[in-house]
Order: sequence, then structure tokens, then C-alpha cells
Amino acid sequence: MDSNIMRLTEHITPSAGCFDVNDCLRPASVLDMLQDIAAKHAQKLGCGYEAMLKKHRLWVLLRTRYEVELYPEFGRGLLISTWPQQGRLDFDRHYLLTGEDGTVFVRARSKWCVIDSDTRRLVKDTGVCYPAPCPEDIALGPVTKPEIPAKGNDKGIFTAGLSDLDHNGHMNNARYADIVHNCLEPGDRLRAMSINYIHELSVGQSMEIKSLRGDRTVTVWGQRGGTVCFSALAEL
Repeated sequence: MDSNIMRLTEHITPSAGCFDVNDCLRPASVLDMLQDIAAKHAQKLGCGYEAMLKKHRLWVLLRTRYEVELYPEFGRGLLISTWPQQGRLDFDRHYLLTGEDGTVFVRARSKWCVIDSDTRRLVKDTGVCYPAPCPEDIALGPVTKPEIPAKGNDKGIFTAGLSDLDHNGHMNNARYADIVHNCLEPGDRLRAMSINYIHELSVGQSMEIKSLRGDRTVTVWGQRGGTVCFSALAEL
């Protein structure tokens, strides 16, 4: 088996809707790009959504982080690459968003686990078997969990609607990035974002959004009662 199958690279041109008012890539758009190419690559490797579902297995995203080295200008064609990193009960995936000349714009890394599609519980028998050794290079170091402050400012209530859900029936990971984005201030230029997905949100469920602004950071989290649903760190 050709080891090149373990790395997927595609040409993309982000649309106008991928950019915010400051002409920077929207956080949700970055996460959409990452999850799209991750899904395509998993399918090529024989462990995509349909193949896993036949084994009563589902991929679940635990954490993700991306760092911006340079924002691409609107209308520029880009290359997005991804490759997996072998794990035992969790699986990391790396990403690079570059120009055709090799200029690195975004580095990213995500951590995934596999659950039983019926019980929604973590499984040891993941059903994941890659067809070749994983590449050894990494785009980013380990993705850590953003710490949650003891107190924060109220940013309102978020209720998940049908448009927020993915085909697994819970809130899509990129929608959390929109929540974080809306806690920033006009003119903020995002340098990095980390999100820890803790408890899934189903349609009609609500969570309180809290945030705390630091020197060059904004910590955002959501909670239902005393249960934290997600935590995020935006670095400016």
C-alpha cells in the first residue's frame, strides 16, 4: 500500500462567507475546512462515517486547536493537508493550510475518540485500522484543555437549533467557534483558538455562555446547570 494514502491534500478557495468583517478567516470556517478534509480522508482510509456506522461506531471530536501564522487574502487559492497520528483509545489528526508557494497560514490539530453508536459510550474496540503507517511529522504539539475560570461575565443563553446539528444528531463543532467568535470585540484579531468539547448539546437544549477577558486572551465556556458543556480559549 502506497504510504501517500496516509496524507491528503486538496486545493480550496475560501468563499466570501469564510471571511469576517476584518477580512480574516472566520473561526467556524476554519473548523469547517478541517472537519471536511478529515471526513474525506477517513473515508479514503476505510474508516469514514458509513464504514464506522456499519460497525456501530462513531467518531467524536474531543478537542481541537488551530494557530494562525498569517491570514490569507480574500480570493487566494490554498492547499489544505491532513494526516492522522496513531493512538490507542484516542486518535490525533494534523492539518496545514498553506499557499501554493508553501507559505504556511494555519496549523491545526484535533483529538478524536470512538464511541458505540447505540450506547454513546467510549469503546476499546475502536474498529480503526489504518492501511499504512502514519506520517511522523506534526503540525502542532498536544492539544490541551482550556482552563475554566471560577467566575465570568454572562454572555446570554444559547439554544441549539436544527441548523446547529450534524448527522450524528448533536451540535456541530464549528458552531461552538461561532459562540466564541461572538464573545470577541470588534477589531480583535484571532491568533489561535482551542476548544474542548465536553458534553454534547442536542436540539432544543440550552446553555449559559460565560466569558472572561484577559490581557491577550478571551476564555469562553458554556454550562447547563452545574455541567460544563465546552470550554474555549481565544488568543489575540
